[in-house]
Formats: sequence, C-alpha cells, structure tokens
Amino acid sequence: MQLFKYFLFLFIFLLFQPVARAADITVSVDVYQYHLKDKYFGINSNEIKGVKFSDKSYTDYIKSFNASTLRYPPAEAANYWDWKNGNTFKQLKSIPKDLKKYSLNPFYLKDLKRIISGTNTEAIFVVNILTSDLNYQLEMLRQANNIGIPIRNVEIGVDCYINSSTNLKRFPSIQSYFKEAATWKSAIEKEFIKANVTVIGALPQEDSNLNRRRNVWNSIISPQLSANAVMTLRVLGGPGLFQ
Repeated sequence: MQLFKYFLFLFIFLLFQPVARAADITVSVDVYQYHLKDKYFGINSNEIKGVKFSDKSYTDYIKSFNASTLRYPPAEAANYWDWKNGNTFKQLKSIPKDLKKYSLNPFYLKDLKRIISGTNTEAIFVVNILTSDLNYQLEMLRQANNIGIPIRNVEIGVDCYINSSTNLKRFPSIQSYFKEAATWKSAIEKEFIKANVTVIGALPQEDSNLNRRRNVWNSIISPQLSANAVMTLRVLGGPGLFQ
C-alpha cells in the first residue's frame, strides 16, 4: 500500500474498561509504522443506555480513563443529530429503525462543556452533513465556541461510506460526498482557523457487493486530498456503556 501523502488521524475509541494508554499503541500500514500520540485516544459515548450525560457520575467515569478526546455527537446518531434538541431530529423519517426504537439520552452542548472541563479532554465535533445543512452546523460550532468549548477537531459526517438507503440518497457517489465535504471544510476552516477539519476515511472489510463502496472509498478520496489534509479512520473497541 502506497504511503498516503496526507496526514492520517486514527482515533482509537474505547468505552468504560481498563485499557492501555494511547502512547502504547502502534499502528502498521504494510511496512510503515506509526506510534500513536495520546491525542488519538478518546471516548465515543453511547447515548442509548447507561448514565445520563447530565449526571456528574458520567464525568467521573470519563475522567477515570485519562482519555484525550470526547466525540460529540456520539456514534451513528451524529448523522441525524439536532444539537438544539440535544437529540436526533424529531420528525426525521430517515432515522434507522435501530435508533428509532431506543429512547436516547439527551446530550446538550452545556453537558459537553461540563464534561470536557471536568475531564481535561478536547471535543471532537461531528457535523451532520447527512440530514442537516452547513449553516445549522456552523451555528452549533459558534454556540459551542461561545460557551467556552474550543473548536479544534471537526469530522465531516460519520459512516457515509456504508451502503444505507439514506447515505446513497444523499450521496449517490463517493465523489458527491467529497465535493460537498470539501465545501464544508473550507467554510469551517475559514471561521475557525485553528480547527483540524477531517473528511471520513473507511476501514475496509471483507470484499463483497455490500462493502464495495466502503472498500474503494479511500482510493477515490485520498488522491484528491491536499498534502496537509486530514482523513479520519475510527477504530472502535471495548464493550461500550452496555456493560
């Protein structure tokens, strides 16, 4: 595999279990090896079950892991998130059935502010490119910044490489995602000059028709990235908050 010409963010997300520090994790890409820094070790919260984000004990749990980052909004819900509501869009018909059947824990920006202040973590914002628009997402970042949450890490969408009906309707081709993501990236970087704004990368899975979009995703997007652009790959581990 050719060494990518762009910087690669590989976030290791583990939930609620004792783990090695990120500095002890090494990632290999063929003959190339990368020693991950602490900033690539973070928490991807579970909004479906577990302690509510407004509960102080949640902050205590996060603090016990010595993680460097906390992702907001969490997991798949980010693609359907209404930040003012602290939950998914209420009337959105395209929300997957596996999300609809759960009563999600509300997660507001004020909760995020309290958690990162109490845990010495940085926020990773996932902007909702799938079911929202750029202006509404910029408003979220502005509000976060206004209440004292630095805008340093922003991911443009989540899991848009999956062959779901909602993904394919919104982004029928990989190129259509990248074209719009590039527009969002420019707008966010213009307003928040210190932000690292990343497009989505995909970890390949066993080749099949179901995973073809996912497996060719990086090969189509990576040649179009500038030398200092960033692609995010997420490695999820641990049992999550269901334990």
